[in-house]
Amino acid sequence: MSDALTNRDLRAVLKIYIHVTQLTQEALANLINTNQGNISKILNGQRRRYSIKEFESLRDGLRIPGPLLGLQPVPQATEDPYRGAPDEHAHFTQRRPAVGTSEIPSGTVDRSPAPDQEDDEVKRRAALQIITAVATGTAIPPGTFETVLSSLDEVLDQPVDIDRWQRAIREYGYLTPRKPAGFLIRDLTADLLAVSELAHRENTQSTKNELLRTNAALSTLMAVQLENTENRREARMSWDLARRAADTSNDTSLSVWIRSKEAEGGLYAGMPAIDIEALTKEAVAISKGTPSAGLVRAYAVQAGLAALQGDGNSASKAMNEMTEVFTKLPDSTVADSTYFWGWRESIHHWEEAYIFTAIGDSRAQNATDKSFALIPPGTLGPTANLRLIHSLRMIRTGDIDEGLEETLTTLHEHTQSRTLFRQHMTSQILAALPRQARTLPAARELRALTSI
Repeated sequence: MSDALTNRDLRAVLKIYIHVTQLTQEALANLINTNQGNISKILNGQRRRYSIKEFESLRDGLRIPGPLLGLQPVPQATEDPYRGAPDEHAHFTQRRPAVGTSEIPSGTVDRSPAPDQEDDEVKRRAALQIITAVATGTAIPPGTFETVLSSLDEVLDQPVDIDRWQRAIREYGYLTPRKPAGFLIRDLTADLLAVSELAHRENTQSTKNELLRTNAALSTLMAVQLENTENRREARMSWDLARRAADTSNDTSLSVWIRSKEAEGGLYAGMPAIDIEALTKEAVAISKGTPSAGLVRAYAVQAGLAALQGDGNSASKAMNEMTEVFTKLPDSTVADSTYFWGWRESIHHWEEAYIFTAIGDSRAQNATDKSFALIPPGTLGPTANLRLIHSLRMIRTGDIDEGLEETLTTLHEHTQSRTLFRQHMTSQILAALPRQARTLPAARELRALTSI
């Protein structure tokens, strides 16, 4: 892509962009202010000469840094990085009249889009911008995520099918550990918009609560995807929405689960300990001792935090509480096939391996072996993460060369998915290296990988 931009090879730029984002020609045309026919001609090689205005549309629509095309930066970015162009990127709720008033059209020659159509266009563009930014590794434009997550005013005619949404949540949970980070953002964005619309128009409280639960689950899945693609600000927004939606729906188990999952991500991202502790304490308090996957995870995070702080006694105490709750979990939770919403035995041993390794307990190897044996086929993420835990243990027990080799092999096999946990473990492995080993070629390569 860098070469294509430098050479102003618009055909190559668009081909790469469509391949990476999986957008249709129509969607891409909408982003760069042209039509599908023109996109088709460019891709087929029927057009080879382009105007400066077309390159500027490409720069603005795809948010390409202007200098890469030999152009100035996007105009609005030079004026105010936190304010988009008013017609294209303004928050759609700011464009609606107050209740009981009419919207008076301003003096403009643009007669076509009605207010509702205009709002739909803003939402579509916001969704496309999020998908595009994640796919290309650029920052999500300010304001777009607020647009997607806001409550919407439209009334839909489609019936509410709660079972369908529950199936979708299970499917997302199943795919999350099996697909690269960010893979699900496109579909989750669309579903969050749809559920928000349905919840806003629903009058039946029981159905509204189910939609709130759905919204909370989808927002949680989105937060995990955003965290692992280094979109921390948007991830915080998603976590906040997930917590509030779960609490409003009165689903205690989900409220506990969301807080513990957020705390887990914070542990790997380096969130301040006081915030991690607050989330886990809230989860434990809300649970009132009722066994659930969320409560087990809360104790696991407390154990992990204590281990990282060098407090082996507190880590062991939290692990005992984790194990006690695990033995009381319902069979449906332990047998959950998604590997995301439940707490399988393989997850339990995985957590034991991580914590035992962190505190230097010899039981780490046995826990690692048990987890490897029980992880379901196809769950690439947990397997890769467990290999890094094993690598750290080898380095700490003196097998430095093999530990570094396994670390590098694991990271090279997952170059498209640099998750929070992998970054966290890579930092732990580098920190565990003895001074004399830090100049080894493998250690230098590992440091280089972490800086990419």
